[in-house]
Amino acid sequence: MGFPPVSKCMACHVLIAKDKPAIRKLVEFAAQKQTIPWVRVYRLADFVFFDHRFHLMNDAKCEDCHGAVAEQDVVSDDLGATKMVFCQGCHVKAHASAGCTTCHNTR
Repeated sequence: MGFPPVSKCMACHVLIAKDKPAIRKLVEFAAQKQTIPWVRVYRLADFVFFDHRFHLMNDAKCEDCHGAVAEQDVVSDDLGATKMVFCQGCHVKAHASAGCTTCHNTR
């Protein structure tokens, strides 16, 4: 998925939480046409395959894995979305493939 451009963030944050210090920083980046110096929160092992596209095409919502992002000042992995048990539980609930090679690289 990658990190979103500041324009994507500002599509909502023109109105939402616009007075928060972190959002004021976004406004500055947008005004100066600078990229946001993102700090990685989620990191998966090299042998794990993950692609946001498949999840989004199957109606997964950002909040399903990332929590209430719109209400967070700092994103964290509070839900444990980088843990195998989290993914397995969601796949079972959604009747999605749960075979090893669904998420694990075989190379």
